[in-house]
Amino acid sequence: MQTILESNGQIGHELAKELYNNYTKEIRLVSRKPVKINETDQIIVVDLMNYNPTLNAIAGSEIVYFTVGLPMNAKLMEEQFPVIIQNVLKACTVNNTKLVFLIILICIPKLLKHSLRTHRLSPKGKNQFCERN
Repeated sequence: MQTILESNGQIGHELAKELYNNYTKEIRLVSRKPVKINETDQIIVVDLMNYNPTLNAIAGSEIVYFTVGLPMNAKLMEEQFPVIIQNVLKACTVNNTKLVFLIILICIPKLLKHSLRTHRLSPKGKNQFCERN
């Protein structure tokens, strides 16, 4: 079983199609409001802020793909992202599941050196999360 956390985003959606077409039909899509992408997809409604539902959603998975994205909001990132990461890491450890991170790193200025973006992003807040200028 391949499980995609927060499967509704662009990365999760494309990953689900790619896995289905080239690897396996056993795909579990996890989100607060999951949408079936392929005909054989399992969908599970989970808020990753809650550990036990996260643990249950990951159970039986060989690989979990972390495609979670939060709005570009420093306060929200500071409050929720560490909890989500902790829940997912703990659940993967308990279930002996491999974890793959697939996230867009647009908020790390040093990595933007060669970016083709037309707008500027700059860090805000004590943890240097960014907001669009």
